Amino acid sequence: MKRLLLVPLSCCALIAAERNAPPPGPGSGPEAARQQLAALHPAEGLEISLFASEPMVVNPPNMDIDARGRIWVTEGANYRTFQKWGKLRPGGDRIVILEDTDGDGIADKQKVFYQGEDVNAALGICKLGNKLYVSRAPNILVFTDENGDDIPDKKRNSVQRFAGCRSRSRLARDGVWAGWEALLQYGERSAPDSPPRRFADH
Repeated sequence: MKRLLLVPLSCCALIAAERNAPPPGPGSGPEAARQQLAALHPAEGLEISLFASEPMVVNPPNMDIDARGRIWVTEGANYRTFQKWGKLRPGGDRIVILEDTDGDGIADKQKVFYQGEDVNAALGICKLGNKLYVSRAPNILVFTDENGDDIPDKKRNSVQRFAGCRSRSRLARDGVWAGWEALLQYGERSAPDSPPRRFADH
């Protein structure tokens, strides 16, 4: 029996299909994603299929899956804004929810859970119950959806200026990858000469 390996997102250029962004180039969109898929060669016994592509989701650095099988994705359209393309999404990057409502293995529904400058190029995401943990160095944001309508009712910065984690990729890997417990374990392993960590109430 074959195991199914889903490639949920295409790794294309930082081109947003939005009103204020440049028009999509040849390296983005569903057709480009299918071409990239054809270039992948899975190991024997594995199968690859496309779950989502632009414009449903743009430059996804990280994702997590909730109890309903939906995929929560951080986007990075505003990654490396010092480059010549500058800021592609003036309203800030987004956290989007992708869902396959008819069970055919392809995302057909997208929701924007949150958009803002404080999640620009956020590299870590972890969905736990009604809370969403998002790492965007040097902070870890916690969003709470109290009534399940996929709109955050509360947002707080749970960890500010996490010691030794000025790197976005390091914070994403060590802070949110395995959940809140992993974050606390990492904090305990910080260098002795690091400045004190500032934990908000949690």
